[in-house]
Amino acid sequence: MAIGFVVKTLASRLVRLNASNGKFGKELLTNADGSLTVKPRKILSLINLENKTNKGNLIDVVWDVGKKIVGFAIGVINVIRFSAQAIYSFLVQVGFVISTFDWNASDEALKGMIEGQNVALAGTVGGLVGKTVGWGVGIAIGVGISFVIPVIGGAALASAVTLAATKEALQELGASLKAVIRQAIQSAATWAFINGYINIRKMIKNVPLEKLEAIFGKDRAKFLKEQWGNKGGVNYSFAAQTERNIEAINNKYLKAFTEQAIEEGIESFIEAGFIIAAEIDNAYAQSKLQAKDALGTERSVVILPDKDIKNEALIFADIPQNLLKPAIQTTINQHRLIRNRDIGMVMGLPAEEYTRVKPQSLKLVVTLFSVKEPPFFNRKSDNFAWVTISIPDVKRSALDWEKIKAAVGGANGFMWGRYRAIAALDTQRKLIVNAASPTEAEHMIELLLPMTEGKLQTLNITEEKKAGVRLTRRKLQKQSTRVYPAYCTVMNWKELTDPNLGRANLQGNYRQAKGRINLWTEKEPLGTKEIIRELLKVGV
Repeated sequence: MAIGFVVKTLASRLVRLNASNGKFGKELLTNADGSLTVKPRKILSLINLENKTNKGNLIDVVWDVGKKIVGFAIGVINVIRFSAQAIYSFLVQVGFVISTFDWNASDEALKGMIEGQNVALAGTVGGLVGKTVGWGVGIAIGVGISFVIPVIGGAALASAVTLAATKEALQELGASLKAVIRQAIQSAATWAFINGYINIRKMIKNVPLEKLEAIFGKDRAKFLKEQWGNKGGVNYSFAAQTERNIEAINNKYLKAFTEQAIEEGIESFIEAGFIIAAEIDNAYAQSKLQAKDALGTERSVVILPDKDIKNEALIFADIPQNLLKPAIQTTINQHRLIRNRDIGMVMGLPAEEYTRVKPQSLKLVVTLFSVKEPPFFNRKSDNFAWVTISIPDVKRSALDWEKIKAAVGGANGFMWGRYRAIAALDTQRKLIVNAASPTEAEHMIELLLPMTEGKLQTLNITEEKKAGVRLTRRKLQKQSTRVYPAYCTVMNWKELTDPNLGRANLQGNYRQAKGRINLWTEKEPLGTKEIIRELLKVGV
């Protein structure tokens, strides 16, 4: 009994037809109604392979991490999947499109293909808009109902409903948006290719017949000039030409042999390509997994070095766990090392005092900012102020947290400005402070005097005028600004008998001990008394 073939039922015909209509993946083997014409074969499972191996695929791992960190916006990037399987699938699709493209189709037929792509894109966009509106309205109604439900209703239920519904909505909208972007890219590519082909054909048909005959010969030139692209012309796609060549075989055995050999050869080649692409992706994923196992899972951590300073956080984002641990330890140790030290701050005396007087045994430098709590260096404000007040020859009994804070205005600080008070002491040193008014300046000197061993000799208050360069440069003007105590630095010096130790000046060699105490807190920080006690040991 002879073997009979119904050409229209062959899988190769269906694949070529679907590919020419812009379908890909599983859709290559489905009818217009969505049903499978043939029993799923190995090629179908290979086309779907990327869905079955997504757990080990590098791109999917990156997608999962990105979705957790940034969410829906970064998820859209997953539209572009640069895996070996995705690239090969794209090449297969392009190959089907090229093989089924009718190079003799009329301009009207080609423009109809573009219109069909645009109509399909409009439908896909409409579906995305509809889903967006539907989810939005549904979530809004759900939130409203959550507030009015008796007993269990309220903000907590509304929040839970919103979170659950939004998570599901973003997944569906993300898939729809991916489809829209993919179809838009495909439509744009189709439009560019077809319009380019139409324009090139018009240009060739406008060439004089004599020149065409010189290039292509008489018969081909006549076809190009008179028949190429006419409506109802012969289909000159590669697939159609192959079918015509097969149909021209008179021997039915040879014809069946050739038909199956070509079809199975093409499908086997495609299957082999998918297997190779899958192995490449698996090998790449394995190499990344090994690196991940060695370095650990990527994690993001937020550290508050000081629990009382909520606005000062250290952020470690997307760092492998085995690298994150030493990085955190190093950062915390560095913070502990410098937190109570005035890095880069010069605590020296004026040159004339340095040469005339001995180093003071105890000195206190109070730092104030126009910001009440850390981070202090907030220069967004036009009236940002960073003020230091030096108190020489501090009394040992005055080294108390509450007394130091009260000496610079207490928790509310004082109004700093252009009036400068200079108090000369009998120890040949000075107290200097700026304030917003002469009265405020004098009051600040009165608060500071009980802190020092020196006695007041003279007090001069001067005003910084807005003249000269200061008149045009606002940054040089001392605007009236309230400043708050941030921290203070206590320095104690001890004279040494060994000339090779410590720091030397004209009077001898000295060793300095220095410690920092926070003043911005509402209560005395833990360990303040211990810091003062240790500093006072030097020089005893």
